[in-house]
Amino acid sequence: MIDLDCLASFVAVVDTGSFGAAAAHRGLSQSGVSQHVARIEAALGERLLVRGRRASLPSEAGSRLLPYARELLALEARARESVAPSRLALGASGNIATYLLPELVRRFGETPAGCAVAVDLSTGSNPDVLRRLGHRLLDLALTEWVPADPALRATAWHREPLGVIVPPGHRLACGGPLSIDQLAAEPMIGGEPGSGTATLLRERFGEAARRLPVRQAFGSTEGVKRAVMAGLGVSIVMRVAVQAELDRGALVWRELEGEPLVKTLQLVRRAGDGDGALAERFARFLQAAGAPRARETDQASRPAL
Repeated sequence: MIDLDCLASFVAVVDTGSFGAAAAHRGLSQSGVSQHVARIEAALGERLLVRGRRASLPSEAGSRLLPYARELLALEARARESVAPSRLALGASGNIATYLLPELVRRFGETPAGCAVAVDLSTGSNPDVLRRLGHRLLDLALTEWVPADPALRATAWHREPLGVIVPPGHRLACGGPLSIDQLAAEPMIGGEPGSGTATLLRERFGEAARRLPVRQAFGSTEGVKRAVMAGLGVSIVMRVAVQAELDRGALVWRELEGEPLVKTLQLVRRAGDGDGALAERFARFLQAAGAPRARETDQASRPAL
């Protein structure tokens, strides 16, 4: 059996780099931390730390253990918090966390249901956030697509428009809705992996979507925006993510031909698992309030600079 107190000392040594600093961090004696590490090494039958003159570093076995150790300690903290909850553990994909949640968390805190609630927000890719929810490290998750895992249940809470962004002065900056042929002639820039945008394009355009391969990927929507402004290509993004740039004329928004392309954002919970009081309060607020609306500006008709 793994002793969580010993595990906490192991993580503290890794994080601080020394047994002495770990002892100060945990409020223990240095010998106490050493005993903890020795105990867990004996229990697992592996050397977890390599002691050096300047720092103590995780061994190969310690490096493999470390992410599990962090999650076990986080789960213990969540278990303690569940007895008398005052903090909501919320996870969201990068775009939702960056462009939608700050305003929503502020508004929630101004309601009677949320005024005494502290929100702990963690962000990551959609698959990572869903994994953390499944492991009970989160109360709720907000994602850009419906999870396939039957142990999770999703409810739609917001529909966000998707469109093409181009820099001012670009040849596609003016005119009517863009065709797949026009878009296929441009270098496409990708952002956060696992966002579900590629799936939406396949559903919308079928086999023609294969003509829109990502030429360069910048890992986040912030990176995508800067790449488009630098003239490296065009991209398809959620409108809320670029509203500030549209307002100041740094980017131009273009619609695609046909019905408006939208992404349905999901509120995800564990199936068959009674929601905690805080999670239920936030879920009710979210579904009643919806997401902050992007201001409607006619970017297609704005003159190119």
